[in-house]
Amino acid sequence: MGSICSSYFTNISTSSMNNESYSLYPSFENSKYLQLKHFHYLTTLGEGSFGKVILVRRKSNERLYAIKLINTDRLIDLRKREYAMFERQVLVEFQNPFIVKLHHIFESSGKLCFVLDFMQGGNLGFHLKRHNRFNNSVVAFFAAEVIVALEILHKREFIYRDLKPENILLDIDGHIKLADFNLSTTIEDLNDSICGSPEYAAPEVLSGEIQGIELDFWGFGVLLYHMLQGTTPFRASSYFDICKNILLSKYNFTSNFDKNAIDLISKLLMANPKERLTDHMSIKNHKFFADVDWASVEARSLESPIKLRVENPLDLKYFPKKKYPSMIFSAQGELDVNQNDQSNYSQFSDFSYNSEIN
Repeated sequence: MGSICSSYFTNISTSSMNNESYSLYPSFENSKYLQLKHFHYLTTLGEGSFGKVILVRRKSNERLYAIKLINTDRLIDLRKREYAMFERQVLVEFQNPFIVKLHHIFESSGKLCFVLDFMQGGNLGFHLKRHNRFNNSVVAFFAAEVIVALEILHKREFIYRDLKPENILLDIDGHIKLADFNLSTTIEDLNDSICGSPEYAAPEVLSGEIQGIELDFWGFGVLLYHMLQGTTPFRASSYFDICKNILLSKYNFTSNFDKNAIDLISKLLMANPKERLTDHMSIKNHKFFADVDWASVEARSLESPIKLRVENPLDLKYFPKKKYPSMIFSAQGELDVNQNDQSNYSQFSDFSYNSEIN
């Protein structure tokens, strides 16, 4: 699935951060400041236009982490420093079981490094492809956890903006955590930029209108359809036709949808944002979720319908078997870093974060 935006990290606002300082450490020489040399590289989990996500083991405690590497030269060249800063703000502010945990942020060897929990269950998109589609009970489980996660963000006036299966990670127990907040923004900083994945884009995004919290409910409707059908509602052979289908609200329901699913999705996929269902409680009370115990959802105490079985902590069976070039790594598995490469420090010195002392 492609991206509407010209880059992987795009379009956020920083007005809520302009008067704040996020720097925890005064310089790279501070002994507490992590660098890539403090980790053993294991493998690459994914790749985007701005960098990659790698699996590492920290030398000091042998723990596994996923590190999201952003090439700082790309951020500077495109003046996208604010984009990564906003993702940092979201991950620092929302220490919540429904959102992937951020442990550290540091700059090293021209890379802005987000040290995150390694989610061994992969992403929901991987499992959806394996199963082709999910039945109602499976969809209700994951959709319930997603709406709880969105409600957490919305209560703090954050808009997620890029809801899709690939951004919904699974822990080893099969529960969800939202990831990739580079497209997020605050309600007070709304704009009319075109961002996100094309098949999940709302009509107001494509038409360049002011965007609000309604974006996430549109994305939620597309996600419900996608999980039940196995394809997105506005799928087409070209980007142009996808956009046309979205703007014309051209989609159909098959026999995979019961009347409750049709009713809920239809209310979420209203082309006019003002007519769209955008109330969390109304969604929770919808008949599609009639069998859902919401207290148990919030407590993450329900058993996941997807049973994850791994042989060891390095079992990557729930990740695509794709080969990525190891551009910055030595043959010994050490991260090949230039410790003197601090040319971008003045641009990124205020990104550092350490959850252990924060």
